[in-house]
Order: sequence, then C-alpha cells, then structure tokens
Amino acid sequence: MYKLTGIVMVCCALWGFLYSKVQAITSEYNNLKEMIKALTYLKQELKFSSGELEKVCREISVRTQFQVSEIFGNIADILKENVCDFYQAWYETIRDKKIFSKETENALEDFAQNLGKKSLDIELENIEKTIEILSQIEEYEGEKTTKNKKLIYTLGASAGAALIILVI
Repeated sequence: MYKLTGIVMVCCALWGFLYSKVQAITSEYNNLKEMIKALTYLKQELKFSSGELEKVCREISVRTQFQVSEIFGNIADILKENVCDFYQAWYETIRDKKIFSKETENALEDFAQNLGKKSLDIELENIEKTIEILSQIEEYEGEKTTKNKKLIYTLGASAGAALIILVI
C-alpha cells in the first residue's frame, strides 16, 4: 500500500512539474501572438485615426490578453503621467519582464526606438516590418512549442512508466 501511495505521489509531482513547463512554453508563444495582434491594432489606429498614443495604447490593452495587455496598459499609464516618448515608456515597462525570446525582444526594441520620432508613413512601414519579423518568429516558435510539448509529455509518460516498473 505504501509503494502504491509513493508511486502516485511521485507521478503527481512529476505531472505537475511537467505541466508547469508546458504552460511556460505556451505562455511565451501566446504572448508573441498577442503582440502581433497589438501591433496590428496600433498600425490600424495610427493609419486611420488621429488619436493620441496614450489613448491608442489604452485601447490596445483592452483588446489584447495575457501580459501584452498589461504591457500596453502600463505604457498608457506612463505616457499619461510623464512627458516622455514611447520608447522610454516601453523601456520602463518591459525592461524587467522576460516574457519573450531574445529574438523577439530585439525586434520589439528596434520597433520601439523609432515609434513617434518620424513621419507617419515611416512609422507605418516600421510597424509592418516588425509584424513581418514577429510573424516569422511566431512560425518558428509555434513549431518549437509543439515539438517541446510533445517531448515533455513523452518524457513524463516514460518517466512515470519507468518509475512504476522500478518500484513494482
């Protein structure tokens, strides 16, 4: 009876650990998809309206999910309180968060540095270029996420089976 209880406890702990790893992988991918969605909204708002960047960021925070919503909400708050440009607000908001891969962070850094400093046409081209780069990264990350999830699930099942065989 104690063996069975021990096996169940270890298998549950293993399952919980592996599930948290899968959630972390999925979270990064979902945040990347939401960032692409947010940049698409930003492009549309800049192209078709003459709203202030603070209000546009607030609208994006309402329309998006996950940590991207929080990022744009914080940017809107900083832009409302301070007299600073988008890049400074972006940097203050995202500098301590590690929610994207290094490639994604670099693409977003390049994007943020130029927003609000040039003509509208150049800004729209910058956003479009960033969306294309993030879409390529999303395709790669999607394949990587699927592969890693399968690997983690297989590892968990194999480890559980090996544990049961060893204990019995």
